[in-house]
Amino acid sequence: MNKMSHYCSDCHYNVKQITEPKAYPLNALYWHFMHTHIEAFNNNPRTRMVYANWKKKSEEQQQVILERAEQLLLEIEGL
Repeated sequence: MNKMSHYCSDCHYNVKQITEPKAYPLNALYWHFMHTHIEAFNNNPRTRMVYANWKKKSEEQQQVILERAEQLLLEIEGL
C-alpha cells in the first residue's frame, strides 16, 4: 500500500513492521492471505518471489505473523 499510493504518508502505523503493536495491519493480513492460498498461488511466476520471502522466515516468525493476522480478523469481525 505504501509503495503504490500516498495513503500511508501521514499514517500512525509503521509500514515496515508486521507484528508489533504499531505495525501496519495490512502487512500481517497480506501474509495471512498468501499463506491461506498457498496452493493456488505457489506455482504462479508472479507470486513465486513472495513465497520465497515467506519461506525465508522461521516457522516461529510465520506463526507470530499468522496469529497477529487472526487477532486483527477477530477485531474486524467484532468478536
